[in-house]
Amino acid sequence: MYVCLCNRISDKTIKTLVRDNHITSISGLKKCVSIGSHCGKCLPQATQLIQNEQINLSVVTDIDAVQ
Repeated sequence: MYVCLCNRISDKTIKTLVRDNHITSISGLKKCVSIGSHCGKCLPQATQLIQNEQINLSVVTDIDAVQ
């Protein structure tokens, strides 16, 4: 699903960038893609995706530490 319609940036792209580039904020995401550079309506959803992906990554890390 597209998060940023103006720049055709999908949720999958954002999740991949967060995982691969250790992105923790919108400003970090903006260094990789031009999200929010036009209307900005995508920024709240992109922020939520970044936060959710970080939670998912921390859960995986915690499980790996236990094993």
